[in-house]
Amino acid sequence: AALDRRPDALAARIRAGMTASGLAIADGVIGVAVPKSADLIVAFLAVLKAGAAYLPLAPDLPSERLRFMVEDAAPRLIIVTDQTSGLFDGMPVPQLLVDMQQEDAHADAAARLPRGHDLAYVIYTSGTTGRPKGALIEHGSLANLARAQRDLFGLEPGARVLLYVAMSFDVSIGAIATALAAGATLHLVPQRLMAEPEAIAAMIRDHAIDLVELPATIAQQLPRRQ
Repeated sequence: AALDRRPDALAARIRAGMTASGLAIADGVIGVAVPKSADLIVAFLAVLKAGAAYLPLAPDLPSERLRFMVEDAAPRLIIVTDQTSGLFDGMPVPQLLVDMQQEDAHADAAARLPRGHDLAYVIYTSGTTGRPKGALIEHGSLANLARAQRDLFGLEPGARVLLYVAMSFDVSIGAIATALAAGATLHLVPQRLMAEPEAIAAMIRDHAIDLVELPATIAQQLPRRQ
């Protein structure tokens, strides 16, 4: 219930803030600068429920890259926490603070249902071969990916999915959408443990994980089952 109530309430705050500023919502880009946590999942869902497009602004990225993405994608709003709000000082973009008490107290179920061709999210390439480029992904494409991966991996309600990758990678969005569409439980690898194969193996074991996508360099270091 909380996974519906909190995103609905935050979506209502997003819509109210944009309307008060005279900004259109449809296909508008909303930046999300929230560390990997339950609050991040809430913010991701809230942006989509508000009828806007999600732009991940991972707080661990270099400040130059964050500034470039904000200037290039021109988000109409950035969702922040107390710890990340300072990352965007000097940038002329309104900020909205994730607030658990407000999200719990002002739930609003009036979500805008997207159409297949509506913009779902913007994801940037690494830029290793030049200037980073923003890819625009529609809801229809995200829904097709979630359905295909759910069927391919045989995910059912009650399954357990472990999200390893950083939120600045496209794989993270597909993994979140697939897990939630399947009714699975989503577990998040904390940023501080992403280079710790032993800790990741412990999470897989202790939470009886059914599915995790890992880079080969990490997978090869996992302890082998006896």
